[in-house]
Amino acid sequence: MLLMLGMRTWIPRAYHNYGAAALFCGLFVLNVVILTQYVIPFYSRW
Repeated sequence: MLLMLGMRTWIPRAYHNYGAAALFCGLFVLNVVILTQYVIPFYSRW
């Protein structure tokens, strides 16, 4: 929540929708990387 409030102050008001979409896509990619590089390989050895 604090990250979104900070991002809203950095991004001009006209680009808030694009900034929110970019943040969402970035967090989605981070989630995929964490799952494929750390979580799935750890549990596949069992």
